[in-house]
Amino acid sequence: MKFIVDLFMHTKKEKGDWAETLAIDYLEQRDFYILATKYRFQRAEIDIIAISDHKIWAIEVKYRSTQDFGNPEEFFSKGQESRLIDAIAHYAEQNAHDGEVTIGVIGINPNTHGTYDIRFTELEIDNNFESLTSS
Repeated sequence: MKFIVDLFMHTKKEKGDWAETLAIDYLEQRDFYILATKYRFQRAEIDIIAISDHKIWAIEVKYRSTQDFGNPEEFFSKGQESRLIDAIAHYAEQNAHDGEVTIGVIGINPNTHGTYDIRFTELEIDNNFESLTSS
């Protein structure tokens, strides 16, 4: 069974944009307020920056059309994590946010029921960004 995203969206960017829209809807339904999308700092791009309960989230969205090689969120590397930490630290500094900051990964893939599975995982990070915010 082909899914709409796979039938009508041909480029990786189109699929990524669609997955990010789906992730935003998912977050907003869970009382997250979206602060920014596609935030760039140096070599990093944060797909979604959101706030919930005074905590700022840098959220990476991963989509895969199959689970043949595992869940999409399993493709989030340590290098990506390091770049996201630098980028969210910069965002927090630029926006005078001194509260908690964290990173999340949303994995999206089709399931056998013709809909999509969405998994949201919070990553454990050190919130001491003083050594990370050099530009």
